[in-house]
Amino acid sequence: MSDSRGDVSPACADVSPARADVSPVRAARDTTYDACALLAHVSPDAGRAGLDRVLAGLRAMEHRCGQVAGETDGVGVHVDLPRALWADRVGSAAYAADFAVAHLFLAPEGAPRLLARVIAHLRSAGFDVLTRVVGAVRSEAPGPVAARREPV
Repeated sequence: MSDSRGDVSPACADVSPARADVSPVRAARDTTYDACALLAHVSPDAGRAGLDRVLAGLRAMEHRCGQVAGETDGVGVHVDLPRALWADRVGSAAYAADFAVAHLFLAPEGAPRLLARVIAHLRSAGFDVLTRVVGAVRSEAPGPVAARREPV
């Protein structure tokens, strides 16, 4: 974490985050609730440098990445996977201009029923559900608190 001068704490001394324009986040903070740190960065330039910046930022959020008492309540990175990888799962549909991916993390209670409702809603809106992956969670990754409600 950093103090008001922007100095990096010893826990993240290896992190040197670039200065970013955070004015949109500041402008929205009065209308956002219950998200400890949710950030999106959209760029047409894929590459390792962008991922490295994201990982450095996550390390700076000590309580999210397990640096506080060895516990984390969850942290992750969503990246746009190359369409060639999606093609392994959904064939040529991965190359369609309107191809989209939804990532859903559902609480285990009632998940099958809720997932069925979500799929029905997507289909009624004109989407084709081509594949789904259920239970792709590394159970050893979350700490004790987060493991109590592992998503489906």
